[in-house]
This record gives sequence, C-alpha cells and structure tokens, in this order.
Amino acid sequence: MDNDIWRNSERLRLRQLRDSCDPFSLDEIKFREHFRIPKALALEFIDELLPFMIEEDDDLGSIPYYLRVLIALQFFAKGSYQSAVGAHNICNVSQPTTSRCINQVSKIIDENIAKKYIKFPVDAASKAAKAIQFQEEFDFPNAIGCIDCVHITIVAPSDNDSDRPKRLYRCRKNFYSINVEAICDAQLLFLWVNPRFPGSTHDSAIWRVSPVRENLKNSFNSGEHYFLIGDSGYPLEPFLFTPYPEPQSRAELKYNKLHKKARNSVERAFGVLKAKFRCCLKHRVLHYHPTTAAKIINSCFTLYNYLKIHGIDMDDVEPIFEEITPEETPTLIPENEYYRTAVLNRNNYSFSLL
Repeated sequence: MDNDIWRNSERLRLRQLRDSCDPFSLDEIKFREHFRIPKALALEFIDELLPFMIEEDDDLGSIPYYLRVLIALQFFAKGSYQSAVGAHNICNVSQPTTSRCINQVSKIIDENIAKKYIKFPVDAASKAAKAIQFQEEFDFPNAIGCIDCVHITIVAPSDNDSDRPKRLYRCRKNFYSINVEAICDAQLLFLWVNPRFPGSTHDSAIWRVSPVRENLKNSFNSGEHYFLIGDSGYPLEPFLFTPYPEPQSRAELKYNKLHKKARNSVERAFGVLKAKFRCCLKHRVLHYHPTTAAKIINSCFTLYNYLKIHGIDMDDVEPIFEEITPEETPTLIPENEYYRTAVLNRNNYSFSLL
C-alpha cells in the first residue's frame, strides 16, 4: 500500500513539474542544442505531424502533442537512454511514457512524412538537375547520386524471434546492426534510405533488390545514361559506376581520383547525420526491436533532410566518422553482354574526363 501511495505521489509530482515547464522558453541556442532544430521550425514540424497524431487512438492523452514530438526529438538528438530523456527537467515524464512517445512519433514520421522529404529523382528532368550538381561540384558529369550502406547498432534481438532471427543482425564487425542503404546527392541531401535489412546482409545484396536499381535499369534501357557512384563493394553496372580495382592508364587514374572525391559525399552525409542525431552512433545502441529501430533510423534521416530543405546550416557540427571497413566482395554480374556494356561505358567515360 505504501508503495502505491508513493507511486501515485511521484506520478502527480512529475505531472505538475512537466506542466510547469515550457521547452519553448529556452533561448534559441539551448533549444537547438537539445532538439537539433530552431524553435520556429520545430513548431512547423509539430504542426505537420499533428493531424496524424490526432488520428491515432493512444494512451498518451495526458501528454500534450507538442511535448511528445519534443521528447522524441531529444532522444534522436542525444541518443540517451529513455530514462535520461524522460527525467530531464525539460520533459519530466517517466521512462515508459518516453518510450511510447518515441514509438508514436517515429511511426508517424516513417509512415506519413518520410517520403515527402526523401525523394529519389524518377523523371529525366530531375535526374538532369542532380547530374548538373555533380558536374559543378566534382567535375563528374552524369552522376546523380552516391550510394553506400551504413550500420546502425541495435540491441540483439530476442533468441525466440522467428521472424527476425538474432543471427541475421550480427554484422561482419561482430555487433548487432541494421544495414541501411542510402543515396545522397552532391549537396549531401539524401535521395533514398532503406533501413529494413539486417546487419549481416551484404551491401550488394540490398542493392540487387532495390527499387532504385529497377528504376535506373529501366531508364538505361530507355536510353538514359545517368548513374550512381558506388564503392568496390558494389557490382559494376551501366548505371552504377565503381572504381577501377587496379588503374593503369592516365584516364583510369583520373577517373578513380574524381570518383573517390565525389563518393566521399555520402561518407560526409553519414558523418553529419550521426553528429546531428546521436542515437545513430555505434556506441549509443538502439534498444528497440528491429522494426521499431528502422522507424527511428528513417525518422533521423527524414529530420536531417527536413533541416537541409529548410536551409538550416549543417556545418554547425563536426561530422562523426565511425570506422567501418567497406565491403570488398561484391556479387558480380555474370560475364554477359550486360556486364560488358558496363565495362565499355566506364572505359568510355574515363577517357572523356581527360
């Protein structure tokens, strides 16, 4: 009985404390430090999520909608454990409430908002615009994006999860992760994100079933010649250019140099993303089921793009580069006419750069 009285008293104290706190009373610098977003833009983002939050029948009725979003944003930004986020004097909610807020907000972003802010160019005009960016920035014409995968650490799934076996999530570096496929443009804006594959999945295996590959393949067969830039973990294809493994000629050496410089875009984009949203850092570890972790990851990529699209300076943080050696054993296309076309295209392209 005494425990029940204490719990009720503590619940009431936290609610009173929460209701007396206003995160928007923080000065702009402190607000951005906690939530990674300016106040005015945070209000716009909350307004965008609001209709979807109202639609949901949930058990968070006593928590204002704006506070739910800010609790999730603070978790994305800090990567702290839920109890630390909830206990912070800005939020003042319990650990279970923090978890439910994160779940609800990440679900809404993933299902309703992400596709608005992460869009791969599917028409010729949009691809041409992206290609111009790469030519102006890196002197590398016809490229529309850089592709790579990044491992986001998660807690080991349950041994009893038959749908998501634990062994599938152990990556080659011997920790549990989701292998996230992403494509960014020359301005470090993400054009495609897929956080649905377990850590043991090879980069090239994810690419093989990617809808983006199907789109580029169809476009190539229709006469377009735009391509992505990928590292040696990917197969060479007419619409996916990889480096020469052993460059010999002056053309091949120059191609590899420009290829490497352009491909560093995606590495830098990952570094800025992790600096902004530290829940994606390797040592923070997402303590969620893989399906929920995927929604959190997609939410962070969406917020990253949201900030860039609204003109927010991303150079206010130092990119964080976590050492993960690249995949070096691609699943190669068989030696058929299609593969020979890819080799010929890359050779012709490298000579055109001289």
